[in-house]
Amino acid sequence: MTSGGRQLAGHHLFWSTGKGRLLHYRTRGRDAALPATRDISIWKLRRKFPALVLWLSLERAVRTGSGNPRIPNPALPALQALERAGSVAAETPLPVEWRRSLLGILMLGPQRGLAKMAEHLPTISRILTPNYRRMLSILAPAFNDSADLTFLACKPNVYLWLPPGSGNASRVLVCFCTSSNSLNAPLPVAHAALAARGIPICYVFNQRTRYAHKGLPGMDVDQSARAISQLLDRLGFPERYGLGTSLGGYTACRYASGLRLRRVLNFSGWPDKGSEVYADANCMSKAIGSFPASNVLSVLSSTDPNDKSILGSYEKDPFLTPRCFLETPTHGSLLAAIIENRLDELLDWLVEGKHFESSLQ
Repeated sequence: MTSGGRQLAGHHLFWSTGKGRLLHYRTRGRDAALPATRDISIWKLRRKFPALVLWLSLERAVRTGSGNPRIPNPALPALQALERAGSVAAETPLPVEWRRSLLGILMLGPQRGLAKMAEHLPTISRILTPNYRRMLSILAPAFNDSADLTFLACKPNVYLWLPPGSGNASRVLVCFCTSSNSLNAPLPVAHAALAARGIPICYVFNQRTRYAHKGLPGMDVDQSARAISQLLDRLGFPERYGLGTSLGGYTACRYASGLRLRRVLNFSGWPDKGSEVYADANCMSKAIGSFPASNVLSVLSSTDPNDKSILGSYEKDPFLTPRCFLETPTHGSLLAAIIENRLDELLDWLVEGKHFESSLQ
């Protein structure tokens, strides 16, 4: 990939060794602050992670329009589906292979591909839910290829993304994902909305065999919080703010004290159904522990059945944090906050400490 003179984002990837240590790979950004296990070589990683090959192929296909015909490009069918969909009559069903390709772009990125989807939204919208259509339409100006999560397909335990020009930044947004490693919106899309803030973002992911609320592989929660906190200290991020959706909201509360978070934005936080604490009526109060409840803002949908159930559980707990209610019927209300143009207001509370008029509906 060529930069064309653009400022490029930095990427730090961390994998747990299972022995309380984090392997660190990096490309661009804060190189001297924390010695890495090795610098990232895309060409080495692509041999290990086939999904990264698809991402690179897709990025090249969208960037060039077709790519080099002499170089096999497995993403070309996705690009062709994207281009041809724009010329198909509205009443004509899209072929199944096109639908799969277009949904692949949505889930994997890159940002140029998402921008193309927004450009062809009148046709693309037929494969999307109404909420996703509105989200893509609203976020179209935010799709910037400097916000690519290039190495998302490598599935690290922790991924620190540094926006261009953030070399002296002291703040970081620590995001805890759902069990499927989304933010209840496709992560590349939600990332565009968060990245527009210009603050470094540290994603803490789940593994199929190990959800982060129990700790990173080979560590418990305390050890994991300590390991992540130490790497953020060494990279120069003393000001930390937490955000999580669904299981990630619950996990953010569990890590709040250990990571020394200043505030937490909890979107519909609750343990995953497969968790042993799922039916514990006091799980949120236990998760937050000694962290001040006033420093957690819980955001819920007032119309979504799952969120209504979560609110009832909060009342029984009682988990009495400040609250914000949104109207869009969607669980894990980051998506609702984007659709209702409330995300900036919520982030102002989180990272700027601005007053927010909460509700205890």
